[in-house]
Amino acid sequence: MNKLFSILSYHVAIAVIGCLFSCTSEETPHFEEEADYKGWHKVNVRLNVSREQFDVNNSIKRGVEDGWQDGDRIYLILKDKDNNNVQAYVAYDAATDSWGQVEYDGYKSYLTCTEPRLVEAYFFDGTITVTTTDITFDATTGVYACLDGTYTYPSDGDLYVSIALMPITSRIRFTGEQGMDVSVGGLTTYKSFSRVTGTLTPSVETVSNSVSSTGYTPYIYGTFQNVSEPKLIVSNNGYTFQTIFESGSSVLQMGKSGYMTIPTVDSHRGWKQIFPVLDLSLNETIYYMNRGASFTLVASVSPNDATNKEVMWSSSDTSVASVSSSGVVTTSTYKYGTATITAVSKENPSITAQCVISIIDDNGYDFVDLGLTSGTLWATKNIGAESPEDYGDYFAWGEVSGYDDGKTSFSWSNYKWCNGSSSTMTKYCTSSSYGTVDYLTELDLQDGDDVAYEQWGGTWCIPSEAQFKELIDECAWTWTSMNGVSGYKVVSKKNSNSIFFPAAGSRTTSLSYAGTYGIYWSRSLSADYSYKAYDLFFSSSDVYLSDGTRYYGRSVRPVIEVSE
Repeated sequence: MNKLFSILSYHVAIAVIGCLFSCTSEETPHFEEEADYKGWHKVNVRLNVSREQFDVNNSIKRGVEDGWQDGDRIYLILKDKDNNNVQAYVAYDAATDSWGQVEYDGYKSYLTCTEPRLVEAYFFDGTITVTTTDITFDATTGVYACLDGTYTYPSDGDLYVSIALMPITSRIRFTGEQGMDVSVGGLTTYKSFSRVTGTLTPSVETVSNSVSSTGYTPYIYGTFQNVSEPKLIVSNNGYTFQTIFESGSSVLQMGKSGYMTIPTVDSHRGWKQIFPVLDLSLNETIYYMNRGASFTLVASVSPNDATNKEVMWSSSDTSVASVSSSGVVTTSTYKYGTATITAVSKENPSITAQCVISIIDDNGYDFVDLGLTSGTLWATKNIGAESPEDYGDYFAWGEVSGYDDGKTSFSWSNYKWCNGSSSTMTKYCTSSSYGTVDYLTELDLQDGDDVAYEQWGGTWCIPSEAQFKELIDECAWTWTSMNGVSGYKVVSKKNSNSIFFPAAGSRTTSLSYAGTYGIYWSRSLSADYSYKAYDLFFSSSDVYLSDGTRYYGRSVRPVIEVSE
């Protein structure tokens, strides 16, 4: 049996013997005409087949050739002259007690050979669904295989096939009262077979069936899911039991066959009653961290009396964030980005929970996650402010020194990005009517034109027009006051978190409209007028996006854009 597992673990390589063809130099060889050899063909077969039956009471039947049912098919993967797969099958005819012709996909010149070539063979004992490319079945279908068979096909002769089929799983059935339902976990079974590639697809799903009038369930064909800790988990009538076998146990080894009694509350028969894990959650689902920081994710398993609460951890990108066996997440010291941390129930790997870790750099300034679609994080206060209700400083668009830095008046004459008028823009201009065209439409972070980044550092920046629009659309805005300062409380419609925007007014030669209006710069240039930029404008009765003259001194509320 171990030999078969070894065969399954690597591709078998064989030397391919050249096929024998006869043709003159003037004519095109027949096998090169694709149109002539496409489709299915039949050929007479001389089949030498043996089948090793499942071991019952340690008495295994080797080389059994009988016991075939009418219509049984053995599916073959032949190797052509170029070592490519050719799918084929041969069917059993009970009336003649013989195997019929081999049906295969291709022209015979593909197969012609006098020296043995490799053939793989598969037999499925049970209910199957067959298509031209795949075979599907469930855990009550026995799977047999031969991966080292041979065939020869002399020119104008019969196809000689020699195979020895062996079961590649074990089988087990349960005994109990008729009609009793049982679900079995801890097994690896097979669910489908590719006729094209000759590969089997495994499954670890729970297998459910019922005890029939014979007192047994149907056989389940499989092996232990965890060979280092071989165990079965059986659920019956709302109760779940578990038994753990010794490592290396002969139970559920290839070719073995046996039965077990379904454990019940009254009759455990060596099984241990367990309380299975039904759900798993984490204390955070999205968490923002600075580079080089650590944070502990806490996994909560339910129900509280679950027998095995052990959790396994993994990270989708360890270069961004790694996670320890106890859930401690540590972020990279040099890289920004996101990583998904996954917690998996050790008892039931299908039960998982995840947290997305996003690396940011707030540089010590507070932010609020409003649960916005873009993931944008909003600062709790304006640049230059000491608290959320403090007005803070005022800046011309694209300048990084403001009123608090000594700029007492704001006009075209002292605006950094023009030559004294609205038609002489020297940077950020899309029309020659307004100055030198460079087609820059957003403040350049790297050139030092974004005051949020320049003054706060980290990953802070001025919000874009789109981010302000998102803030308007995905939050509820309520005119109120905070510590005597008028403004808007902005409450997320997604998670109810909130921030406050004071009505800080605007500056030219003096402060105007404080307590009445709020005007906050975006980093986006106006699409129509290069001497303007988009801003958030609000009064006690309205909130909307506008565009304002670039030299005006206005408030700035920074954001952090979360990298995907």
